[in-house]
Amino acid sequence: MGFDRTGKFAGRMYAGASAESVGLDGKEHSVLAISFSTDGARTFSQPSLISSTARERIFDMVNMIVTPQGKLILPFKTNTEPETPYPSLWDPTEWGKMPEIKWEESLRLAISDDGGESYSVSAPVLTLRESVDPNASFKLDKVQGVGNSAIDLSSGPFRGRMYVVFVDNAGDRHNIRVIHSSDDGKTWSKPVTVNDNTTPAEDANPTIAVNNHGVVGLTWNDRRNHKDECYDLYFSASLDGGETFLPNVTTGRKATCSLAPGNWVPRADISAYPKTEEGQSVEGQGLNVLMISTRFPGGGDTQGLDSDEGGVFHAAWIDGSSGVMQLAATTFAVQGTVQEASVRDRDVSTQVKLVSEQCGFDWQNHTFSCLMHLENKSPLPVVGPFAVELQNMRVNLNGFQVDNADNGRQAEGARWNFSNVELVPQAKTEGRQFRWQFTGVPDQPEYPFMMFKVVSTGPDNGRDAAKTRATK
Repeated sequence: MGFDRTGKFAGRMYAGASAESVGLDGKEHSVLAISFSTDGARTFSQPSLISSTARERIFDMVNMIVTPQGKLILPFKTNTEPETPYPSLWDPTEWGKMPEIKWEESLRLAISDDGGESYSVSAPVLTLRESVDPNASFKLDKVQGVGNSAIDLSSGPFRGRMYVVFVDNAGDRHNIRVIHSSDDGKTWSKPVTVNDNTTPAEDANPTIAVNNHGVVGLTWNDRRNHKDECYDLYFSASLDGGETFLPNVTTGRKATCSLAPGNWVPRADISAYPKTEEGQSVEGQGLNVLMISTRFPGGGDTQGLDSDEGGVFHAAWIDGSSGVMQLAATTFAVQGTVQEASVRDRDVSTQVKLVSEQCGFDWQNHTFSCLMHLENKSPLPVVGPFAVELQNMRVNLNGFQVDNADNGRQAEGARWNFSNVELVPQAKTEGRQFRWQFTGVPDQPEYPFMMFKVVSTGPDNGRDAAKTRATK
């Protein structure tokens, strides 16, 4: 659902769903169907349909967003067909022989500027690569949740900013990450990791909301303190428009464990499954046994989060502290004031380059390090001081985390500072060690990769930011 509260179509309500349709090619296509109502939901328009393609299948909707001006923005996810097809139910022995399954997930936007009469579809604003070992128990089943989106409708400094939360594969774990846009989805920020643990854990089922003060709140199911199937509900919030997030907190309740005996109540159905052999269709009858323990180990596909007039966040989630997974509610309150930063970093990555030297492993102390320095490759001086920030880290060494960042962070967002007040063309900073630690080598190592940005934190940035705010 979506609601226009303040825009040019104020009072209009929107409803959407994902569905299946048969195309002219005789094949099934996934579609989004969106309708609107102008009379308080007594009647709805005929739905507008957005269809998938042969290569890219519409997977689900994230949520509906209506901007303060009345533009309707519908984020939705798509996925490609797996490179390796699943074996049929007729060949159960083949499941144990399957190689790793790989596919891509993309986030797109369906946008309407005329009250839902017509839609344009954006290019992918985010693409994620997912893979799973089909023989690795129910690892992927635990990473449930379609993500969610929200918009800031407060009168604060980030009014109109959109947020999308999603689950991202980080090798030995899945992280909860957020991106935001302040220009109706035209451009998006780099993803920011919300969970502050770096231990292997399959986090799942995130949701997001913005209260009437502009505080961004999130909940998700987190397994950092448990093995395998158990999780706790965690919460975090941002007071600076999704740039950083506060330390994570949990409810303190007993963990939810999907494999607890109370969640093994079966619902069994006999279903007909067609099979084609030598051009002939043959039907077999299968016993399909569904249970919460195996169908919803991540706590389901969706969770709820909203806030009241006092700014308190109300979470609806699947709680198993009683021994049986059931719908529960809890609240989270955030202390602090939303403020736009008075001094903004200036990204100088195109002018100042990060250079690595003497990278190597210390196997005795389980560390990896590089000697790093900065060089001004531009034809003009660049004002410092400078900092290097870790943007993304895909290294599947066991327990891999930053060891010596100046801001104490151990994953994305870690910063190393350089004190140089200015770099003239071709000048270099002193070198300093960037160090990571790990606990061991995985059975199936992958190519390691990290992304950094170089920022200037100099005083000129503060003056520029103040000037920009004054002219808005």
